[in-house]
Amino acid sequence: MVKALQREANEPLDLQSLCDGVWRALRREGFRLYDRRNPEPMSTTAAKDRLTALVAAEVCGGALRVSLESLGLATVGYEGKRWAKLQTEQHASAKAEATA
Repeated sequence: MVKALQREANEPLDLQSLCDGVWRALRREGFRLYDRRNPEPMSTTAAKDRLTALVAAEVCGGALRVSLESLGLATVGYEGKRWAKLQTEQHASAKAEATA
């Protein structure tokens, strides 16, 4: 992940772009992802989905965990309109629960 971030130094990356960069870097090294229940490598689609989940988990680490953000290697930002919509939806949901 650090290699993908270094390649795009000083350029903002969304989650999908970061995952794509990580995938390309790993594939160059011959990386294969396996499910512990199956001895065959995962399909490209399944591997990319799993990799996206792993990258998201790394970026969204808990308060007690050392994360890329806490090390100063990544900054998490939110797009204005999407963030405002999410806040509005959460507020409406909380208000509905309180009146129910």
